[in-house]
Amino acid sequence: MSLEDIIANYIAQQRSLGKRYSAEVKILAAFRLSVSDVRLRDIRPEMISRFVERGGTSDETRSKKFRVLSGLFLFAVTRHQLRTSPMPQRPRKRTYSITTPRLRRPACAFALPDRRETASRTHSACQLSHRPACGHSTR
Repeated sequence: MSLEDIIANYIAQQRSLGKRYSAEVKILAAFRLSVSDVRLRDIRPEMISRFVERGGTSDETRSKKFRVLSGLFLFAVTRHQLRTSPMPQRPRKRTYSITTPRLRRPACAFALPDRRETASRTHSACQLSHRPACGHSTR
């Protein structure tokens, strides 16, 4: 069975369950175009990764592409069209660094109530960095 046939069957099955499945249809059509005339059995994890990781896509889009393709290949495996799924490891989410102002903002939260000296020092730093946002009293 060709990739185009398994995609058509998968979409029909998902719609029979009551799903609209419109955005997913676009993802599957784009995937079919990206792998061109490759047979279903010849699809490799690198091809899937290349499609999912295309430049300029957000984490949410990559996650959705990965989920849709996982469902397609699971469908193919359960219909005995493939022995195993060619899906690669789930892509890691991008990490973002925290800037210095973000680190200063929650300074009050780290004050320990049982350690007055540490709490007073933290409160002083809090007064200097963002007095209006601080919930501490000024006495």
